[in-house]
Amino acid sequence: MIRAFVARLFGRAKATEQPDQRLTAFARGMALGALVGAAIAGSSIWSSARRRRS
Repeated sequence: MIRAFVARLFGRAKATEQPDQRLTAFARGMALGALVGAAIAGSSIWSSARRRRS
């Protein structure tokens, strides 16, 4: 499953293969989780910096 995900990620999957719905959902979830995590981390850093300035 991981090899297939990496192959699709880098465009090495066979053109005749149908995309695996689980891999698509997994990739979408990973991307969403990364964005949410980055937003939370950025907010935390921003809050800390503002508290130090005050």
